[in-house]
Amino acid sequence: MGKMVSASVYDTMFDGRSPAYWKKRTYAVVLLVFVLAVQGAYAARPQPQPYPAVILPGFRQTTTDWRSEFGEADVTIRYDDGTVLSPPMHELFTKFNDASVGPTIDYVFSPNESDSAEPISKAVKDWLNTKASALYPTSRVRSVRFCWRTATIDVRGPSSSDGGCDKAREVTFD
Repeated sequence: MGKMVSASVYDTMFDGRSPAYWKKRTYAVVLLVFVLAVQGAYAARPQPQPYPAVILPGFRQTTTDWRSEFGEADVTIRYDDGTVLSPPMHELFTKFNDASVGPTIDYVFSPNESDSAEPISKAVKDWLNTKASALYPTSRVRSVRFCWRTATIDVRGPSSSDGGCDKAREVTFD
């Protein structure tokens, strides 16, 4: 018939611990595996990346006619001798990180929605005058004009268009 297990074999098989201990330990391991599986499923779900992140942000969506619109700014500097320069922004904003030039220009030099802008401080005007003077040192700076426009790019081919100035702000120097 049935064989009886001696106490010494039981002690050897289960390290001398009771079956209730092993039952609790089994439940704890199963619970841990379940929690890790839920955490893994949560981490693997599709989600937008925080910006800025380690990876690049997503590409801008295009319209049904394969065009994409975005805002851009340019600068025009006028000097007393009649010279007009339109340098790239990074030449005027030499010490700025490339990613911060656009937001800085928008924040500091953009007129607001009511076409009236906050006055530009003397320190900012002096800085702008110094930077513009460094680009063409033989003449005094008369004005610096920032122009914002909406640019349209056709993603099917190498074509783009812009519609002129949507809004502008001119900083003059006495």
